[in-house]
Amino acid sequence: MNCSGKVIKDFGENARVLLEKNACGDCHACGLASIRERTPIEVIALNKAGARPDDIVVLEVSGKKVLQASTILFFIPFCAFILGFAFGYWFAWHLFGTYWRSLTAFVLGMISLSISYLVVRFLGRKYEDFQFVITAVVERGITKRENMS
Repeated sequence: MNCSGKVIKDFGENARVLLEKNACGDCHACGLASIRERTPIEVIALNKAGARPDDIVVLEVSGKKVLQASTILFFIPFCAFILGFAFGYWFAWHLFGTYWRSLTAFVLGMISLSISYLVVRFLGRKYEDFQFVITAVVERGITKRENMS
């Protein structure tokens, strides 16, 4: 998955890149543009192309990491809700002896969904960095040193 941005600062092996709101064009596969649509974000990227400040670059995001993060973000809460609902519908209904079987199932489903977000938050910390890689320089920026000579 590719997006584009402008290099703000070069750290040798890494660079700080500013991603504008439509950095991915119409792709949106990684969800970066849809999550932060209104504000630009800064990321640290591995600088394989030797980009310098003010360069416009192409960034690649690991598709594997995006897929893993998406699985954690969507699959775990979905499964938690289904398991909580099933537990409430078949088992908790017999334990509590309530007449509102569907309501019991729904409430337990929502409770387990809420708890699953804590799990997602804990597991999601290792996916905060998508490991961006600068693969190419699209346009060289003119730095102050080049402008003086």
